[in-house]
Amino acid sequence: LSAPAWLPLVEQVGRSATLAAHGGNRLFVGQLLDLAWPGWHGHPAGSGYVGLGVWGDGVLHPGLVCLVLALLAWKTRGRPILLAWGVCVVFSVVGLPGPMNHARLGGMGALAAALAAAFGVGRLPRRWLPVVSLAVLATGAWARHLDQGMLEPSRHSPEPAAWAQQLAETVGDGRVVGLGWALQPNTGALAGLADVRGYDLPVSKDTERFMGRLDSSLVRPWFPVAGLNSVNEPLLEIAGVRAVLSTEPLEGRVPIELGDAPIWVYALNGPAPRAWLAASATGAHTPEQALTDLLKAPDPRSVPPVEGLERSWGAAEGWTPLGVEALPGGEVSVEVSVASKALLVLADAWAPGWHAEVDGEQREVLRVGGLFRGVVLTPGERNVVFRYQPWGWVWGLRLGLLGFLGVILEIKRSASR
Repeated sequence: LSAPAWLPLVEQVGRSATLAAHGGNRLFVGQLLDLAWPGWHGHPAGSGYVGLGVWGDGVLHPGLVCLVLALLAWKTRGRPILLAWGVCVVFSVVGLPGPMNHARLGGMGALAAALAAAFGVGRLPRRWLPVVSLAVLATGAWARHLDQGMLEPSRHSPEPAAWAQQLAETVGDGRVVGLGWALQPNTGALAGLADVRGYDLPVSKDTERFMGRLDSSLVRPWFPVAGLNSVNEPLLEIAGVRAVLSTEPLEGRVPIELGDAPIWVYALNGPAPRAWLAASATGAHTPEQALTDLLKAPDPRSVPPVEGLERSWGAAEGWTPLGVEALPGGEVSVEVSVASKALLVLADAWAPGWHAEVDGEQREVLRVGGLFRGVVLTPGERNVVFRYQPWGWVWGLRLGLLGFLGVILEIKRSASR
């Protein structure tokens, strides 16, 4: 029954390049107060959220009252859970080897102890169960209020500033990137800006390869780009980036006029369509080679390198920019008129779960330039739709349905006894 939840996660983590590099984040001793009582140091959505090593782990935990209630289970079956919580807290401070986010261990371990109290682990006396349940609900509701209710919705999710809305309209279906710490991907998304970078786990090997060409320092999890150079600027244009944000003025460039914008915003020099039609294609043995060949080509959109292509095809050169329509559920649609055999390239990240339908017929999605999606088209008026159906979700759903069927059969069998 749980397969639809965990099997897609297993698939994505298995493709992740940053799993082994994401460890660390150990708790400061002062943060242990947040595990015992949420909001001890304040809250990030409010005021007073200061102190050495203060982070958001405290809001994962319903509160001190739940821990006290969990102690009632100590003498019986609840002892292993409380021991597990203590081990989690210790390791969250001293750390563990390997890809482990240590700071979350304390919070999640405390949450497990609180749940043990909520479900009466330890054979609590019957008269205590209503009190325990009400106390757990009360402290959980209080923690929920602190997590989401400290600010009014108008302040918690305000309308983007006028200059940010203007920038989003200027970019259209293209992307942006902030130099240094000028913009974080999740912050830009609140203003309707699509950042070319990813955020947090899992990050695929293809994406990390691409980020390494933008900035070799590879500072995770949001991969800041220190500045523009002769390597990353053409790559940003190929990836559909139409605007660069910077906290400092860039020499020799004229910023986009956006009124009272607190930062400088610059348009890249070349065109940056999100999709295009290439008249020719060339082969590449590996994604690394494809990305290298893409950067070396005089006009990379004209003859893009495609991994696994047996031989090059197409004598003509040139490329045509295309419009992209975003559909519900993350699907992407492209309408295109094809005069001769050509390669449609969509500057969105490739992954094994992406499928293409050309006029309703399934087509293989190729990995272009080591990262992007491509599909071969024959002459005619074509409608191409990209859909994401990873095997983890497909098989997880099948297993989940099988489990549900098993529950029904078990109910029928029990009823017939």
